[in-house]
Amino acid sequence: MEKRLKAMNQLWLLSITITLLIGAVPARAAWTKGTYTSGGQPVEVYACAPDSKQSHPAVILIHGAEVHGAGYHNMEQVCGDLAAQGYYAEMIEYYAAGEEVVPGEQAKIRQSFAGWVRKLHDGLDALGKNPQVDPKRIGVMGYSLGAMLALSLGARYSDQVAAVVDYYGPVPPSVQERAATMPPTLIIHGGKDRLVLAQQSQELDQILTAAGRPHQLKLYPEAEHAFNFEDSNAYDANDTQAAWSVTLDFLAQYLKGK
Repeated sequence: MEKRLKAMNQLWLLSITITLLIGAVPARAAWTKGTYTSGGQPVEVYACAPDSKQSHPAVILIHGAEVHGAGYHNMEQVCGDLAAQGYYAEMIEYYAAGEEVVPGEQAKIRQSFAGWVRKLHDGLDALGKNPQVDPKRIGVMGYSLGAMLALSLGARYSDQVAAVVDYYGPVPPSVQERAATMPPTLIIHGGKDRLVLAQQSQELDQILTAAGRPHQLKLYPEAEHAFNFEDSNAYDANDTQAAWSVTLDFLAQYLKGK
């Protein structure tokens, strides 16, 4: 009987220990849906906020060309990871009804691009009024088409955008036109990208170098397009981790002042 009671006590202590350990793991920031208005129409946003009441640096996430909602799980992952680092992160769904595109639909992208930029800028304005956000420390991070939009936002609204992170995006004409005032820019690209050639990022590097603007180019020679998303056929864990580490260092430098 004594041995049985001892064993039961040990199991009870083990159960309590496990419960305490699980409770000690920080909760992942919730992926919370909201809206703002642009051109009289509601625009969906999905935000992850750090667990504190102070004013935070912020990052706007911009997805690439894909079927509506297809990459939300990837954006939610990035959003939560950024919140864990102390950033207020927010993905803006810039698609309106009928505007979604997939890679290769260049005519449709050209037709909608200016409207997307306006919509994203309205989101930038709205985010700057959020009491949880420091409006002087807002960065934009985009992927593929989303990176092209992020670069355009940085070029056009350098007074509001403190940093740009470009994951394998084409270079919009506005960057060449306004290179002299581009915010600090991190350029990440795969050397074997066949959808958006790495030459685009190398040319962006040259443009920003000639303009004397702070920037970094990180080229991963064996990486392909979308190498940093686990559900991509091109996923590479080592390059993903390396690129993420560079991204966090860059954001800390220009949004946290480290």
